[in-house]
Amino acid sequence: MKKIITLALCACLLVSLLGGCGSKQETKSSVGTSVEENAIETEDTDVEPTEEDEALLPDAGEMDITSLPVTNNCAYFVKVGDYVYFREYGKNALDQLAIWGGFLDHPTGEQSLIKCYNEETGELSSGFIDFGYGKMVFSDGVFFLNGLDYSKTESDYGLPYVYSVDMEGKEVSMADYVAGEITGITPDATMFFTEGYSYGEEYFSLITGVNTDGSAAFTISSPNTLTYLGCTNDYMIYSENFFQDDIAKIMSMPISSSNQEDAIEIMEMETDYYQYLDYGKVTFDRGNNPEETLYLPIAKREGTGAMFTDGMVIGFQADQPGSGFIKEDIGAEEEFNFEMPYISVDNGIINFYDKEPNTYYIKYVALEELGDLQSRNSNDDFEKPGDLQYRNASAEDELIVAEFISGANYYEEKNHLLIAENVNGICYTMRCDMVYDEEGSIGWRDGFRLLNVDYIIADHSGQYNILSSIEAK
Repeated sequence: MKKIITLALCACLLVSLLGGCGSKQETKSSVGTSVEENAIETEDTDVEPTEEDEALLPDAGEMDITSLPVTNNCAYFVKVGDYVYFREYGKNALDQLAIWGGFLDHPTGEQSLIKCYNEETGELSSGFIDFGYGKMVFSDGVFFLNGLDYSKTESDYGLPYVYSVDMEGKEVSMADYVAGEITGITPDATMFFTEGYSYGEEYFSLITGVNTDGSAAFTISSPNTLTYLGCTNDYMIYSENFFQDDIAKIMSMPISSSNQEDAIEIMEMETDYYQYLDYGKVTFDRGNNPEETLYLPIAKREGTGAMFTDGMVIGFQADQPGSGFIKEDIGAEEEFNFEMPYISVDNGIINFYDKEPNTYYIKYVALEELGDLQSRNSNDDFEKPGDLQYRNASAEDELIVAEFISGANYYEEKNHLLIAENVNGICYTMRCDMVYDEEGSIGWRDGFRLLNVDYIIADHSGQYNILSSIEAK
């Protein structure tokens, strides 16, 4: 889900107060950054992979890498053959304070480890040292990762960019410098996309299509705000918000072209200074001609509380200028607790969901069932215990782990789910312990301090296994 915030000054204030994407104290390299004052510590983060680790890793020299199946590509947990790769964030790799526990949004670029879990044997090994963050893309033996680059800005905050390494962590030269954060990949995995910005004499918003050989296929550049929305194998869908003119455009870029002028204007919508648009996922029709008409839910929100006002689902053909149309309106009475409703489409019929099908999520227990638990806010999920659930393709829920998230008084230590991903029917998660901290709060936006992070797998047996854990001081 993407949000385009019109109150830019407020956003900049929040970033500056929270530490943004890592405040620079000294520059080590274009990848490594300074040690953050608020970063957590762990006892094993600075330990390099051992010979024992190397013995457990897949031997890239003995494998036909091009034939290995890749599952959940462009994600936090990426499966290559029988091995699941993920980043175990190091002791200084995440800011310790974050609003609402959004620690993954505040990397520092400090040292981490790429871990490798063998699903067949259950063995976990340290693959290689890494200084990145966010999603990973794997293609033909190469990992594409995000890092923070301080050489492109005079600001104290590094700019996101892409670098690449082989399966042993050795640097692989990129054909082109690619700015931005990895955000999506085509269904056939032949191109991935980054969303970012550049600072010089002027600010420019950027979206880049990147071939899996590391070359930039195209770059969309604009002084207006660009937002990646989704893609097919032939087109990349994005929005461009013209805040000065109170309009937003839904655009389509042929990925076979390298010329920004070939972008197609699908639809123009009116906005205003006090609103921002919240985009859902570009969705295919599961019925006939699935790629002929695409659908996109859009919500309009106002204020610092992101209050839902109204919205719509639009339909369009990616290759047809002006083809956008409003398929269905979404009224304020259909608000989903600050979340964009997910949709599926069957032969043009829109189905709405509060959770995305084929994903894992936390279902919280109602507070009235918690007895003597003292509540700061009777509607606050941070106090409720929560079950790990699976929402299948038919929108049916299955209990995976009861009370995966423990309930606690608002001001006491509690669990918080950072991310959960479906890797071929197994749930891979990052769950943290955190505690309320006024130092990290801004007004009514409460800050929390990170205490530890657990990396967990859970199948559908009701059991789960903690693969690794990072402890704070």
